[in-house]
Amino acid sequence: MNPPNRFISILLVLILLVASRWFYMTGSTFVIDGDESIMGLMARHFLEGKELPFFFYGQSYGFAFIEVLFISGVYSLIGVSGIALKVAMLILFAMGFTFFYLTLYELNGKRNSWLIIIVTALLALAPSWAIWAMKARGGYHTAFALSFLATFLLFNNSINRKAITSVFIGLLIVLIYQSQPLWLVGLLPLVAYQYLNKTNWKPGINVLFGLGIGYIGFVILKSGMSSFWSPSVISWDRLLDFNLMVFVAQVYKALTGSYYYGAFIEPDLSTKIVAWTYLVTVVLSVFWIAVEIVRKRKSADKLSIFLFASVILSISYFTVVNQNALRYLLPLQGFLLLLIFFGLPKVRYKGVVISALTVILAISGLSIYSFRDFAYSEKSKITDVVETAQAKDVKYVFCEGGLLQWQLIFYSNESVIARYRGMTDRYQPYIDTVNAAFFRSDPGVGLVGYVPPKLDTARYDVTIINDDFFLVKSPSRGLLEKVGFKLE
Repeated sequence: MNPPNRFISILLVLILLVASRWFYMTGSTFVIDGDESIMGLMARHFLEGKELPFFFYGQSYGFAFIEVLFISGVYSLIGVSGIALKVAMLILFAMGFTFFYLTLYELNGKRNSWLIIIVTALLALAPSWAIWAMKARGGYHTAFALSFLATFLLFNNSINRKAITSVFIGLLIVLIYQSQPLWLVGLLPLVAYQYLNKTNWKPGINVLFGLGIGYIGFVILKSGMSSFWSPSVISWDRLLDFNLMVFVAQVYKALTGSYYYGAFIEPDLSTKIVAWTYLVTVVLSVFWIAVEIVRKRKSADKLSIFLFASVILSISYFTVVNQNALRYLLPLQGFLLLLIFFGLPKVRYKGVVISALTVILAISGLSIYSFRDFAYSEKSKITDVVETAQAKDVKYVFCEGGLLQWQLIFYSNESVIARYRGMTDRYQPYIDTVNAAFFRSDPGVGLVGYVPPKLDTARYDVTIINDDFFLVKSPSRGLLEKVGFKLE
C-alpha cells in the first residue's frame, strides 16, 4: 500500500504528536515548574509592553525571544495560563518536527514512504521528548526547531545552491549557539559534509559571512547585559572522573525522559524498553559504521559517516558537561533517528525491519501514555499557597524555594511577588519590590517555607498549608536572617 501524499503524511504525524500530549495537558497532575514560570512571566511582560526579553531572565545566553513570541501569541488568544504556555511550546516543537519530516523526505530523494512516516512518528512518541515537547526552558525549542530547519536546507539540493541559503545557514548556526549550543555539536558535522564536500568554496564563504552577521548582531544585543547565571559550557575536568558504566546509565536515563532536573523518576516498562532499544541502536551503529569503512573504504557512504559523527558528538559532548543535567542529551534523539533512517535501506529484509519499527512505535505510544500522570509536585499545592497568602493579604513573600518563588508569582498572576535568599536573582525588580515592602514595614510581607518549619511556631503567626508549606505573616528581620535571607 502506497503512503499518503506528503501533506497528508505531515498532517497525520502532527495529529499524533498533539493527541499524544492531550492526556498530560488535561490531567489532574498538570503543573509548570519554576523555570517554565520564568518563561511564562517573560512572555507576560512582553505582551504587556513592559520589556523586550531576548534572553532567559538572568542570563546572557539562552536566546528565548522566539519562544516568548510564541507564548505571548497564545496568551493573546486564550489568556495567560500554564496550558497556554505548553500549547505554545508544542506549536514551536511541531514546527521543528515538521522540518525533521522534510529532512527525511529530502534524504529519501523527495519520495514519500512509510519509513519516513514511521521514523517521524518515532520522534513524536520518543520518551525523551514526552514532557520536553511542551516544556518552556529558554532556548531549547528554538534550537530544536532551527536545527532541523537547517538540516532541511542543507539537504534540499534546489535550495542550498543559492547564496542566500548559505548565508542563512551561517546565521542559523549563531542563533542555535545563542539559544542552546547542545544542538550545534550534532549539526556541525552535517554542515561540514555539505560545504566541505564541495569543490566550489563560495558557499563556505557565504556561511562564514552569515556567521559574521549573526556574531556582530549578538555582540550589539548583549552590550551592557549582565548575567546572574553563567555555567561553564565545557568542563574538561569531568573527563578525569569519567566512569563508563555510570555514563551509560545516565544516557539511558536521559533517553527515558523520566526525570525532573537531575532527579530520575522510575519509568514504566514500555519506556524502559524503548530507551534500551535506542541505546542498543547507538552501540550497533558503531559496528555498522566500522564495517562500512573497513569493507568499502574509499567507496564508503560519506553521509552515513557524518550522520554517525552527529550522534557520537552529541553523546561525547555529554561527557564534558554536567552529566546530572539529563536534558543536555535531548539533541541525541533527533540525530539518532536521522542515522537510523539513512541506514535502514541498506539493511536486508526490509519488511522485517519495518515490522520491528512498527512494534517499537506501538510500545512508544504506550510509553507516552504512561506520562499522562507525570509530576514532581501537584499544582494544587502551589495554588493553595497562593490562595492562603491572598486570604491573609500577603503580597510580598520571602520564599525558601529557589524555584517555588517563580511558581508563586506566575500562578498568582503577579499579585504575589516573591524573592529567594540572595540579594541578586534572575529578575532583580522582584527582589527590590519585596525588600522595599519589608523596609517600609508593609503588613503584606510574609515568609513561605517548607514543612517542618525551622522556627518556633509558638512565637510567630504561622499557617501550615496542606502539611507541605508554612506561611509566616510579618516576619521579623531576625527571623529572615536566621533562615538565610540576605537583606543588604
